[in-house]
Amino acid sequence: MSLRKAMIIHLAGVFILLIAALYAASQVMIMDSFKSLEHQSAVRNIQRAANSLHNELGTLRIVNSDWAWWDDTYNFMADKNKAYLESNLTPETLRQIGLSGVIYLDARGRLYWSVAPQPQGNSLDMLSLLLRDYLQPDSELNRQILKKGVNGLVLLGDTLAFFAGQPILTSEQAGPARGALAMVKPLTEQEIKRLSEQLSLQLELLPMEKTPADIAEELGNRPWVLRESSDAVMVGYALLSDIHGWPAAALKVGMGRGMHQAGVAARNRFALFLVAAGVLTALVTALFVDQRIVSRVKSVSRQLAGIRREEPGPEEVSLPGDDELATLSRDINDTLKDLRNARERAEAASQAKSEFLAKMSHEIRTPMNAILGMAEMLEETDLSLEQHQYVNLFTSAGHSLLAIINDILDLSKVEAGRIMLERIPFNLREEVERTCRVQAINAHAKGVEMAFHIAPDAPVRLIGDPTRLAQILYNLISNAIKFTERGEVVLHVETDPGLQSPGALLFMLWDTGIGIPQHMLEKIFDSFTQVDSSTTRRFGGAGLGLAITKSLVTLMGGDIQVQSEVGKGTIFTLTLRFGVQEEASSGQSDAAPDREKGRRALVLANHSTCELNIVEVLQSLGVEPVVCNSLADVLEKLAAAPSAVSHLLIEDAPEFDLRDAAERCKEAAPELQIIPLVMSGRHKIGKELQAKGLAASFLLKPLSRRELRDRLDNPHGAEEKAPPPPCAPGSKKPSILLVEDSVNNRMLIHFYLKGAPYDVQEAQNGQEALALYGKRPYDLLLMDIEMPVLDGYAATRAIRALEREQGWPEAPIIALTAGAFAENKAQCLEAGCTEYLSKPVKKKMLLDAIARLIDGRRRREPPAQLEENQC
Repeated sequence: MSLRKAMIIHLAGVFILLIAALYAASQVMIMDSFKSLEHQSAVRNIQRAANSLHNELGTLRIVNSDWAWWDDTYNFMADKNKAYLESNLTPETLRQIGLSGVIYLDARGRLYWSVAPQPQGNSLDMLSLLLRDYLQPDSELNRQILKKGVNGLVLLGDTLAFFAGQPILTSEQAGPARGALAMVKPLTEQEIKRLSEQLSLQLELLPMEKTPADIAEELGNRPWVLRESSDAVMVGYALLSDIHGWPAAALKVGMGRGMHQAGVAARNRFALFLVAAGVLTALVTALFVDQRIVSRVKSVSRQLAGIRREEPGPEEVSLPGDDELATLSRDINDTLKDLRNARERAEAASQAKSEFLAKMSHEIRTPMNAILGMAEMLEETDLSLEQHQYVNLFTSAGHSLLAIINDILDLSKVEAGRIMLERIPFNLREEVERTCRVQAINAHAKGVEMAFHIAPDAPVRLIGDPTRLAQILYNLISNAIKFTERGEVVLHVETDPGLQSPGALLFMLWDTGIGIPQHMLEKIFDSFTQVDSSTTRRFGGAGLGLAITKSLVTLMGGDIQVQSEVGKGTIFTLTLRFGVQEEASSGQSDAAPDREKGRRALVLANHSTCELNIVEVLQSLGVEPVVCNSLADVLEKLAAAPSAVSHLLIEDAPEFDLRDAAERCKEAAPELQIIPLVMSGRHKIGKELQAKGLAASFLLKPLSRRELRDRLDNPHGAEEKAPPPPCAPGSKKPSILLVEDSVNNRMLIHFYLKGAPYDVQEAQNGQEALALYGKRPYDLLLMDIEMPVLDGYAATRAIRALEREQGWPEAPIIALTAGAFAENKAQCLEAGCTEYLSKPVKKKMLLDAIARLIDGRRRREPPAQLEENQC
């Protein structure tokens, strides 16, 4: 007999006996007891539900008594005082109490007055049914109400309602009774829902005709009926009778079966006990299994553990014999060999990937540091308005490129689920403007309109990860522009109507591009996927943008959907949640400066989104916008009141003669400030209009709120920047050693420190830095990391060792590295660096760090003699 057959035969017999004992014991010893307890609990819940209806009826009785035993009501029955009606029996008062109607009966039980919260509809119908079916003149019920009052349930059509009637007496409950006051309050679905939440039960009223026949029959013989709906829910029924004692409805009570589940848990625990007992009875089988299986399996396990811990010895499992375990040991050896080979390949690939990402980060960030740094320095020089706009555009483009580089470097972390999201304050409008304006360059080069709109009620001062949001928008917009040959690409942002969270936003991006076939809509978010091979050849791209976007959106707890029609365009719908800054309430609540209030501007736009943006921006700045439909409309308004208009914002279009329009408007109103809005590829038109004096300035589309505000305040240029403060007379210049192998980056740092009170010397690698530092200590070092000869890590460690050897105080060392990973910062600090700045480095950030560290060091050191190097 084989090993498998012997084990199955012995173990099967034991466990069959255990299962049979478990079933019989659990049913007899446990489940019946718990079922009885559950039944008692269910009856109490039904009584609680019935009592809750009785309590509601008692509340109505109290309200009815308060009104019936009141001098004003007593007097009303004598003279029908209108003031009583107007002040007390208003529909609003009845609705607040929840009444469907109030009926006044005279002393003979006839209708004296009635009021419903709605003169028509369900309330009036219920009063009619009440008078017809219950409150008929000279009826026994009317006599009971006039004598001592009646409370109970009434069935009015399909509606069950509470009814309370009391004789009308004075406030001291003195008579004689001048009639009776009856109130009816419907037992609505809202009331049932409220009672359900109050009792933590599921309540429902069933008319008798809708009550199951077997339940209705059983309720005729007993006060309640119970049914097991499922293992989790039990349903109970109780009969509700009206004030005549007739069956009115069945009260259905749904309740959890906690007691039943407790019984099941107890049965399972008892079953575990039986299993443990069964193990003792199966010792013979265990001994057999131990001899044939367990000891040999343990041997294999010990050998595998030694191989896993890489202990000295053989790297294969040895198990003699010709049965299944011996065959398994040979299969394990083959698997171990395959695993070792796979691990070596994976480690090599991982090492290569890490080295490639680190190298790519350094090689790209190093020139980016010089590019963005020089752009920042260029912004500080005297530039024309047009030059400022160009510098802003390529600076924004550089930062967007840098963000993409960061995301590429994080791609492996996204795939591994290790990427961390920031939660920092940011301005939504600034992120959207920056992304759209950078992308507008590519769109305008193709003649495609690029526009965006943020709804006025959308919050813009948010808390979240602006870098990830910018990358998501960048990927979606660039993808839309790539596949759109003509027409428009529009981004719209609004508060998500489907979510109640104040920071929930809905982003919609639509284009008029080539569209996506329906069968590809689910695949476009896969990595390296495009619609077809011709798309890749025609438009380029690796198909990673949407895959990264989908991953980031999911990571941020959002959702992205796509709708498309071939030849007509595509709509991406994106939902994201952010925190809202406490001082921020709504999206576009920029306060209008007093100097701008009272202005009036004409707007002539050919694109609806652009026109909407212009109007909203002008309104937020306190400028009254006047939208014109055509140039003739503009000229007509200028001719009617030329001095009433201060500005004209006119949108350029390829089919529109902007020069002629500007000349005609200037002739009509010479003092008019004309601000053309032009595409980035048609900026020469704006420059030409400026040169001819036809325009004070021009703006590039899509419109920036800040730039428009600046042009309204200062039409002809930007404000001059104040020079840096001079160094304090008689003080020593702090010495700085710049360690950097890139000529461009050394030049950039010198530009950054130009005019600052520092003595800067250079070293091209770590070895030169160590030699210079050994001759004289410096107040601060700027240390690049990736350098030839001796890198920044080794140089920092050597400098720290030299300081300890010479007894010098530690000089602050700022690491300037192109490494973007968190582990790069940890390595820099571990090597001995004081601070870490990732390239590209901003001028203000660098100057602030230098000033803070040098100032802190000088406060810790005693004053020294002044040297020759003074500032």
